[in-house]
Formats: sequence, structure tokens, C-alpha cells
Amino acid sequence: MNHFFCVSIQYIGSKEADRKADGAPQLGIHDLWTPENHYRWSISRYGGHVSASVQPVNPSRLFLCSMFQAISFFFHFFGYQISLDVGEIEKLRFRKKELEDNISSLEENFKILQTEQRHLEDEAAKLRKQRDDIINTVQRETNKRRDLEKRVNQRRMKLESIEKEDDLDTNINRLTDQAARLNMQRFQKAIEIKNLLIEAVILKWSFAEKQMMHIEHDVKIRQLEVNIKNQEKAALQASMHYENWWMVENWAPRRRT
Repeated sequence: MNHFFCVSIQYIGSKEADRKADGAPQLGIHDLWTPENHYRWSISRYGGHVSASVQPVNPSRLFLCSMFQAISFFFHFFGYQISLDVGEIEKLRFRKKELEDNISSLEENFKILQTEQRHLEDEAAKLRKQRDDIINTVQRETNKRRDLEKRVNQRRMKLESIEKEDDLDTNINRLTDQAARLNMQRFQKAIEIKNLLIEAVILKWSFAEKQMMHIEHDVKIRQLEVNIKNQEKAALQASMHYENWWMVENWAPRRRT
């Protein structure tokens, strides 16, 4: 214990311990008595949080006795002698015993309080769980009520719309007339489709005939082109024959002369 001076197994410390009491929990001390204050630290079972409490105490002669004994030991170690009154020492011992008994009683009371605190914390946890369950139940019931209200409103609106309509016979007659009109329209559309199919067949035959005529015209045009080429060839041959004849006729008299 580097930061404490004269700390006994009953967690009793000096003024130095009082000045550095914040470090007591780190050393495993949860109940500390000093000449001026009484420190208590408790650890919560839920979360491990540490809570501290401080209570002022009256000056105790126990600490004076402990310090006096330490000083006596110091002087005795270095060869000094200190005389003490026997009656005063007995009084101090009696006071020390009384304080130790008080400390033991306080520790027992503290343990009882810790047990009660744990019990209260358990009860608080149970109550919190019950509260959460109640809140969840209320939310579920609220959602169910809203769903029921929504369904009731939908049914009411549907009934109101039905009430606003005509009676059943009128609706049946109206639907019958509507079905008859639809059948008539369907018959007319069937006739129109038939006429369109006939017209499509006629157009198809007409297109086929025109395509055959086009093919025949192409054949005739090709034949004419062939005839034209043959005539051009014959004309070319005739022209060449004529030129040869003309040359023969013109050049022959000159040779005779």
C-alpha cells in the first residue's frame, strides 16, 4: 500500500489515507475509517458501477493511540525511552476495543444493508421487467384496437356504398341490358372481322395476280432486250457487209484503168 499510512486490517487509516482516499477501491478497500471521515464504496450488481458515500466522524483517540505507539516504537528503535501512564494506556486500550467492536457492528450492519440493497435491486429489476412487459402488452393491445377500428370503418363504408345503390332487381335488369348490348356489339364486331378477312383474301389474290403480271412483264422485257441485241448484231453485220461491198465496187474500176 504505497499511498496509505497506518492502515490496519479493519481498514483504519491516517490523515494521509484520508487525503488519498480516492485510491482505496483500486486497492480492494471498500470501507475506510480515517480520523476525520468514514468512506464506503459499494459495487452495483447490474453494470458494475461503483457508488461512494462519505460521513464525517468525531476525532478518535484510537488513531492517536496508534500514532503514539508508532512513535514509541520509533524512539525505542533508536534507543529512546518514553514513559506512559498505565491508566491512560488502559483507557486507550479499552477505547480501542470499544471502537473495534463498533467497527465490527458497523460492518455487520453494512453487510445487512448490502444484502437488503441487493434484494431491493433484484426487486427493482423485476419491477422494471414487469413495467416493460406491461408497456409491450399495452402497445400490442393498442395496435389490435387500431386494426379493429380500421376494419370496422371499412365495413361501414362498404355498407353505406351498398345502401346508396339501387335495389337488387334494378341492378339485375341493368346488368341484363348491358349484357345484351355487349352481345350485339360482339356480333357486329364478328361480322366486321369476317368482312375484313374476306377483304384481306381478295387483296392477297390481287397482290398475287399483280406479282405474276410483273413477272410476265419482266420476262417480256428480257426477251425484247435479247431481240434488240440480236437486231443490233444483225444491223452491224449488214453494215459491215455493205461497207465491204462498197469498197469492192469502188476500188475495182480504178484497178482496171
